Amino acid sequence: MLWPSARNRSRIKFTDIGRKKFYSAKTSSASSTPQSHTSLPTFLAYARSASLSPKSAVYTGTYYEYLCLSTLSRLGFSLSRTGGRSDQGIDLIGTWSLPSIPLHHPPLKCLIQCKASKSKITPDVVRELEGSFAGAPAGFTGEEVVGVLCAKREATKGVREA
Repeated sequence: MLWPSARNRSRIKFTDIGRKKFYSAKTSSASSTPQSHTSLPTFLAYARSASLSPKSAVYTGTYYEYLCLSTLSRLGFSLSRTGGRSDQGIDLIGTWSLPSIPLHHPPLKCLIQCKASKSKITPDVVRELEGSFAGAPAGFTGEEVVGVLCAKREATKGVREA
């Protein structure tokens, strides 16, 4: 889900790509976490060696972050995982090269939050994404930065119609 800043909410576009739903709009306005894994295969190996339960929140969240990274990479995103306890709401960070934008235009910078929750996306989750812009690293602020919310579940009607 891509979400605009409060002043740009009127520019929201809803798109359904396969079974995944996205909201998109240009927004205005990470930190790196030391980790022993850098991809889904290395995370799975780490989880096995650390006896991390597949039902734990850490396992589920990290697995979903890597799944989102892989899926979005096929759509023109170039991302790094920053997820962890002190990620300031930013799980993935990077750029998005849109095929419809001329090659001389730089890719859009992206801050991505991943939610593997079993419940629908509510307004507080969207506000959390908006708040993550305050903790964005240098170079990831301003008009050319897009906030993306990737979620397993759909958004509530209130979020979709906001």
